[in-house]
Amino acid sequence: MAQDQKLKTIRSAAIGFLLVVGATLLGLSIYFGAASNSGEASVGRDYELIETGQAESNRSKPRFGPIEVTEFFSYGCVHCRNFEPLLEEWLEELPEGVRFRRSPAAFSPTWLTLSQAYFALESKRLLNPYHARMFSAVHDRGMRFSNGAEVAEYLADSRVSAEEWERALNDPQVRRKLSLAENESRQFGIRAVPTLVVAGKYRISMDNGMQRALEVASQLITKELNSRTPTDQSAAGG
Repeated sequence: MAQDQKLKTIRSAAIGFLLVVGATLLGLSIYFGAASNSGEASVGRDYELIETGQAESNRSKPRFGPIEVTEFFSYGCVHCRNFEPLLEEWLEELPEGVRFRRSPAAFSPTWLTLSQAYFALESKRLLNPYHARMFSAVHDRGMRFSNGAEVAEYLADSRVSAEEWERALNDPQVRRKLSLAENESRQFGIRAVPTLVVAGKYRISMDNGMQRALEVASQLITKELNSRTPTDQSAAGG
């Protein structure tokens, strides 16, 4: 019996070790990507074309307005949190005529509350530094926000009271933005986060790594800019 128990313990330890190694390798793959996935971006491998029907909301925008890059994300997603430093560095080099925005995904009731928090921060023009605080709350402190009141209590400080945050979280404009974000996620076929969408046309895969996704985004932005005439670019800049 003692021998059997010893074998079971060794087997369990070995399985646990393999699982940890597997998770680590998966995380590194997502973060860095494979070395072979460099060079020119290709459809099917690095990104998918978004069908016209999915991009319905994009048709109402000016044809030659700024090229829009959208990050679909959630405060509840650890990969989104890990993507932040790379993304922020990349944003510093965005060329003229390109606009970036975030769209929170709501794949669960908890994520819906986190989406509500994002739009409340945005409405009060306080994404910096509260954006990072929301990621930290979930992934460093293990907080699980089940409703807006809990978010308001966490964000409350000398600058904004819990009561003010509750009003912001329940503002009709925030509710409207939540609905629009959910529709947009469906229209663009967002199945996981983080996901980047460029110009309402290209949905970029993270399967080849976060660094590669940003390289692909840069290539697609360049492609869109190069497809415009000087007159188009002037209109976008204006």
